[in-house]
Amino acid sequence: MRNFFAGLFLLLGVGCLGVAGFSAYQDRVISPQVSSASSPVLFSQVSDISSYVSLPVLEGMQVEEVVEEKNYDDTEKEIVDTLLKNAGELKKVSEECTVSMDFTISQKGKFVERKKNYLVGIGNRTLDPDIEEKLIGMKPGDSADLGKVEEFLKYKNKEVYVKVNAVYNIEYPITDDYMQKNTEYSSLDDMVRGTINKDKQQNRTQRREKTMGELLDRVLEKTTFVSIPDSLIEEELKVLDKDGEKHTFKEAEQSLKKVFLIEAVNEKYKLVSAAEMEKRAKDVIESSNAEYSEYEKQRLQYLECEEDVVNFLYKTIDIVEKEESAADEDGGIDLSDAQIVE
Repeated sequence: MRNFFAGLFLLLGVGCLGVAGFSAYQDRVISPQVSSASSPVLFSQVSDISSYVSLPVLEGMQVEEVVEEKNYDDTEKEIVDTLLKNAGELKKVSEECTVSMDFTISQKGKFVERKKNYLVGIGNRTLDPDIEEKLIGMKPGDSADLGKVEEFLKYKNKEVYVKVNAVYNIEYPITDDYMQKNTEYSSLDDMVRGTINKDKQQNRTQRREKTMGELLDRVLEKTTFVSIPDSLIEEELKVLDKDGEKHTFKEAEQSLKKVFLIEAVNEKYKLVSAAEMEKRAKDVIESSNAEYSEYEKQRLQYLECEEDVVNFLYKTIDIVEKEESAADEDGGIDLSDAQIVE
């Protein structure tokens, strides 16, 4: 009898071990690994991203936009210089041309005034015919002592010494006829006004783009975040490190906060539908040779509506212009787009 019970207990013990072993095997092999809600590794595992974000009140929020005060005093000179270069240079002073010269004015041997690179038109009665005759034939680099002249520009009865710097194949002052034939403008004044207006418009566009580029960061500063799961920040860090540089956990957290902010604004104000976000991300992925992890695919959906969010913020937030004097480093404006027929 004693042997019978011993055998029975042994049989039951082996059976229990078998069941326990099978259960462990079943848990290990059959049950999928699922991250807990407290440690999500995908955005889809977060029930509501906006629950991590407390947005500021956007209506009435102010963001400064710096407006540089630009000086356009030299615009006409810059345009004229461009027109002269496009007209081409001559080898010597002709009967109809523009001369760039240095001249010195004196009286009874005493210095009065000196001008450099002064533009003078030849053949349009700007100068006395006798003086023009002395200048015609001079080459760039040539100098001449004109002696005492009765009238030279605004100077009367003064001694004049000139040096020719360059000769251009164009009338000066530049005529309306020349402007109409060689540019898109009706006159030099018209070109000056048009160039200034175009430059101001370009500055406004660049200013808007700069403000919009900084807008998310400005709103981010005023946004409150509930503790974001470290597991998601780790996934964000993996994405950032793909650029070949090592990033910090703090940088990844800040980057992820921006993604959360985009989605929170998008969700609250219903800017882009989930279907549209998914379609945009799919189009990007299909047109790219890069491989995307599941985290990156979901992340891309939010980033693809960033432009919509920024445009909404720009229209909603009060953009306050702040004037600031521009540091005039290059001393001019961009004339590369000026329509001049060569």
